[in-house]
Amino acid sequence: MKGYRGYAMDSMKRAALLALILIGLCVSAGCFGPIPGAGQTETEYRTVAAGPGREIVVQNRNGNVHLEAWDRDYVEITAEMRTSFFRSELDRAEIPVSDSDTLLIETRHSGQNVRVQVDYRINVPADAEVTRITTTNGAIVAENARVARAEASNGPITLRGTRGDVSMVTSNGPIEVEDVSGFVAAATSNGGITARNVSGIADLKASNGAIVADLPAMRDDVSIATSNGAVTIRVSAGLDADVLLQTSNGRIAVHDLPLTFRQYSDRFVQGVLGSGGHTLSVSTSNAAIELFPLS
Repeated sequence: MKGYRGYAMDSMKRAALLALILIGLCVSAGCFGPIPGAGQTETEYRTVAAGPGREIVVQNRNGNVHLEAWDRDYVEITAEMRTSFFRSELDRAEIPVSDSDTLLIETRHSGQNVRVQVDYRINVPADAEVTRITTTNGAIVAENARVARAEASNGPITLRGTRGDVSMVTSNGPIEVEDVSGFVAAATSNGGITARNVSGIADLKASNGAIVADLPAMRDDVSIATSNGAVTIRVSAGLDADVLLQTSNGRIAVHDLPLTFRQYSDRFVQGVLGSGGHTLSVSTSNAAIELFPLS
């Protein structure tokens, strides 16, 4: 015969089983709506006419932006909204497009603590003027377009084949630019910077990351600085510049460049390239600085 303890255990098991069955039936019937973490998505498509030289601004919040130039005369916008919470959360994010003199593509939130990520894929005419791209908690990628400024918070920035002078700022992410027909200015607070095959450098500033850059030309004094990262610069052999190189804990090496040394030590170099001119200042802490010829 079962004792009191055995009957109690059987009753608890039956109650637990009944509760699981009821919960399963209610979930299948939609009593509770979507389960947080299951993932909800919604995609919006827009097309907007764009005349020659149309100015475009992109302002995102909490998501990625991928912008690319194409051979058509209109702007195509694909916005994917995602949330790990209830589907009603998607209704708290809007994507209005303001079609005035400046085409403004932006993400707006209704209320506080909106838990939605919006990822954009935007195609623009090749002659469009993208004056600014901004986002938070996401990456920016721009390809083959004319882009003047890119700003990210907590995400990387990548530019490939863009045209025109460009300024980039991010926090907690690297910056990479390649094949840019324009002068480059870049700053990141926690990451490295790579600038290859560009027309020239304005300023580069990083922290806790390396800097690798091509320097074919200077328009003014140029500062290239990082902390806790190496700096490697490929300099045009025909560049005329005054040069200052300084590291607090690393070596300095100048390879096969016509640099006339004025002062030279392991951690400080002052010299002149060509006939001198604007000042190229390169500094880092706790890492090396190397200059190579740009072939």
